[in-house]
Amino acid sequence: MCTLFPDSVVAIEWLLRVFVLSDENVSDLEDRLAFMNAQEPDNVWARACRGKLLAQSGDWLAALGQLGPAALGAAGETAAVLALRGGIELRVHGYPAAERTLREALRRSSAAASGRLRLQLAEALVRQGADRAAEAEALLAEAAGSPERDALLAEARLRRGALTEVEAVTAPLEVRAAWLVAERRADEAVALLDGTGEHSPRRLRQLAAALWAAGRREESAARFLEAAKLDPNHPEPFYYLGQYYQERSDQTRALRCYQKACRLNPGEPRCSAALSDLYRARGEHEQNVRLLTAVTESRPDASVSRWAWFRLGLHHLQAGEPQRAVVCLQTAVKAAPDDAVALECLGDAYRLRGAYTSAVQAYSRSAALSEQPVYAQLQMADIRQLLGQLDEAEAGYQQTLAARPGFVPALKGLGETHLRRAQQLVSRQLHGLARDSCQLAADSLTAAVLDQSRLSCLWKQLGDVLCMTAGLPPRYRRLQVAAQLLPCPPADGGVCGPLAGPLLVDVAIRCYSQAVAIENLGGLWHDLALSYRLRAGLYAAGESEQAAVALRRALQCAHKATGLLPGDAAIWNTLGVIACERPVEDRRLAQHAFIKSLRLRETAMAWTNLACLYMVNGQLKLANEALTKAQSVEPAYGAAWTGQALIAEQLSPEQATDLFRHAVHLQPLAPAALGYGRWVCRALRDPSVWHTAQYRFNIERMQAVTVAGEALELYTTGAPDDAAGWNMLGLLAERQSRHGAALHAYQRAAALLAGADEPDWAAVDAARTNSARLLTAAGRYDEAVAEYRRLHEASFHSQCGLALALQRAGHDEEAYSAYEAALHWLSPDDANKSHTLVAVAQLLYRFDRVSEARTELLKSFQLEPASEQGLLALTALALRQGDSALALACESELAQRRTQPELAAERALLEACLRLARDDSTGAVRAVQAAVHRHPQQGGLWRLLAAALLQLRPAAGAAVTAATAARRVAAAGAERDQAVSDLVCQAQLQAGDVSGALRSAQRAVLWRPDSPSAWCDLVAARLAGLQWAPADGRGAALCWLRAAVSRLRRGHRLARPLHGWLSTVDRRVEMLLAQG
Repeated sequence: MCTLFPDSVVAIEWLLRVFVLSDENVSDLEDRLAFMNAQEPDNVWARACRGKLLAQSGDWLAALGQLGPAALGAAGETAAVLALRGGIELRVHGYPAAERTLREALRRSSAAASGRLRLQLAEALVRQGADRAAEAEALLAEAAGSPERDALLAEARLRRGALTEVEAVTAPLEVRAAWLVAERRADEAVALLDGTGEHSPRRLRQLAAALWAAGRREESAARFLEAAKLDPNHPEPFYYLGQYYQERSDQTRALRCYQKACRLNPGEPRCSAALSDLYRARGEHEQNVRLLTAVTESRPDASVSRWAWFRLGLHHLQAGEPQRAVVCLQTAVKAAPDDAVALECLGDAYRLRGAYTSAVQAYSRSAALSEQPVYAQLQMADIRQLLGQLDEAEAGYQQTLAARPGFVPALKGLGETHLRRAQQLVSRQLHGLARDSCQLAADSLTAAVLDQSRLSCLWKQLGDVLCMTAGLPPRYRRLQVAAQLLPCPPADGGVCGPLAGPLLVDVAIRCYSQAVAIENLGGLWHDLALSYRLRAGLYAAGESEQAAVALRRALQCAHKATGLLPGDAAIWNTLGVIACERPVEDRRLAQHAFIKSLRLRETAMAWTNLACLYMVNGQLKLANEALTKAQSVEPAYGAAWTGQALIAEQLSPEQATDLFRHAVHLQPLAPAALGYGRWVCRALRDPSVWHTAQYRFNIERMQAVTVAGEALELYTTGAPDDAAGWNMLGLLAERQSRHGAALHAYQRAAALLAGADEPDWAAVDAARTNSARLLTAAGRYDEAVAEYRRLHEASFHSQCGLALALQRAGHDEEAYSAYEAALHWLSPDDANKSHTLVAVAQLLYRFDRVSEARTELLKSFQLEPASEQGLLALTALALRQGDSALALACESELAQRRTQPELAAERALLEACLRLARDDSTGAVRAVQAAVHRHPQQGGLWRLLAAALLQLRPAAGAAVTAATAARRVAAAGAERDQAVSDLVCQAQLQAGDVSGALRSAQRAVLWRPDSPSAWCDLVAARLAGLQWAPADGRGAALCWLRAAVSRLRRGHRLARPLHGWLSTVDRRVEMLLAQG
């Protein structure tokens, strides 16, 4: 037809179509193609024809340009064109594109042409790597047997890792060489390939790979260069050349090779990953992100592009973008859930984002998958330490060290954990446990420092541990330190210790100095300044020159720190504190530093320090304003409230107690503890305020004695050389009836005062007097007498105390002499003389010198003010002697003298006795009732009233009244003693309330099981309840009563009336048992 119509475009187009779609040869093809180009330059079949001709000539890339889908349109979707394009893509090693094209061609082709297409598709799958080898193997299993099929099958099995199955098929030379390389017999593979003499691109690539595996890098690179020249479209030579250049630090050539490999095979994992890693190493992050993003977008299947997601996540992690890093790494982990490294990186991303729980979960999964999960365990321990889970963190670090002994990051983390635990223990005032934690921290950090001495962080942390230990109370300031850390280590090395506080600070200074020598940082200079200031405070009183030198060095270090880190408010605050110290005392510099610190960042500490500076300068108003600022910044900052309390002592003393109490509750600092203890002791010594509402609120309701005592205990632990603190602690402990603690405090105060360079003997005598008084109260009379006789100068109170101790010790004659000396030589006023005369009178009464005792009591009564105790004693003596005239006179005086409410019960008893002496029982009861009305808060009066009603009004109504009075005793908060319980039980029995009496007696026995009176009450209640007991239970009750009576007789020394009553009860019980 072309011969008949040589100028027909249609005829020539059909001729070109036949050439493209079949293997037919066409004559004069060049001329007809030139004609078609002239007539229709955009004819698709002319383009297809040109593409096929270019492919036949070996110009594969140009052929692909002509045969692309965009160039051919619908003509490019025919099976023949697709098969032609797929074959060309195989030639240029574009295996993913070839796979897609050949699958489409296989779908459109006939059964006759499908065999060849299957082999080509299998080749495309095999060459894409091990992930697609199994699919290729399944496809080849359906193909007919042929050498080409066997070669592809062997290569597929080789890529899949089935090395034992490779020998089962006939494989070409290249596959056998690759099998030898996989079997780690690279030298045999080199000999096999090198002996053929063939230099095809594929064989050269295989030979180069074998040389690479054999470690012959230079020869391998030369062969890869030859292969790249023969087949410039294969990416493998360029990948290995990139590896070769990268090993030789030629990153520029390596980059070009990797880029060439990626252009030839976009998205290929090995080449793209190598290029990404090189971009990251060179700092070309934008190109790296562009590459990885293109891969992840072009290959949405995460199982294929997992490596790209992983590296993209690493990039975002390094760039500080945790949210993006988490998304990318989650995708990588979903594609490979068993990848321990990816899980570790995901944990890092979670931690950077602040999702600590999720981070711990990721690290846990990674640790479970890894054989040596050191990094995951370390990170989990770090997170738990950060969250304050110190026990779990310590266990994690110990587990890491067990897996890798001496691992410095684990030692550092373990030291930090022990240091944080020590800080918590110090805040809870557990100083002994804190010192133990500091020792553990020092041991861990010392091991790390000795292993890695060029890390400044280790030296800094070790210095922190030593300084913290040196800041503990003196009894805990000791630590065992490695000899290598000392300025002059001993020859034998080992461990030196325990070192005391000053030596610990010297070692800490050395540690900070070492850290500063490694890194010149402002924070390290700040730590060094603090350590020098601490060292200055630990010098003894006679070492003022050394302390001044240390403070000047601290000032220099603080100046250096402010120069390196001028924006740190804490450093400026420290500079101000050091400038306020006595040897430096540069108040202008201190004020400037505090104000600079506040301008950088307002803190309660800086405001309080500025207020202290104003207080020293006498500017109390400015100090108060600064403290108010501090409280507004941090309301719970105890030092600010302590400062306001100190100002209130001078300007508004009535508010000082409340401020000191609030400061102590917030933070028991030394000034707060001393101030509160001082104000509490002052209130306890002033009888004029004991019955005021302010005293009841501040002292009784607010538990002032207990709170102040606890604060002073903490203070004396930290300042064991303050005699005033020990003395106040003793006074408060004595008030709480803690005689052992009070005695220790008094003795400690006396020892400190006596051991001073210039002792204040008046203060020493006061402390010893307190100690002797307490010894007397504790029944240690001989020791009390010895303590009193150690006084340098006796006082009225000490002499009376000596007399009392002598009297309690049985030395009445000496006691009388001591009272006489106090009366005639030491008594400061008539009131004390009156009391002393009463004491002399009671001694004379013991000597059976009654008339002389009466004379002394009359002398006491004649003084003004007269001793009310003396009047009571004189009244009792008049009653004893039956002197009605004197008794009547005493009664009238008792009615007028009611100055001491604490004597109300004794006064009421004597008034009742005076009326009973005149047979006026009603008046006696009324006298007690009147005293109860005057002092309803006193339990002793209620108890006296209950006893009076029981004895003087035995009727049923009086018994009920007594029981009510006894209950009111308990409700009024009277002291809980057995007398009250006895009254309650007896009143209930007399009122006929047997069940109530039984319950009261049972409660008394439970409270005091060793009290015979409580058991007697229970016996009486059980005996009274027999008549209401069921018949079958009376026998058991009688047996119990007989056993109880017998036990009371054998186990206790009873008074004669009580013993007689028990005998009566026993006889009655025996009689009832005999009657059945």
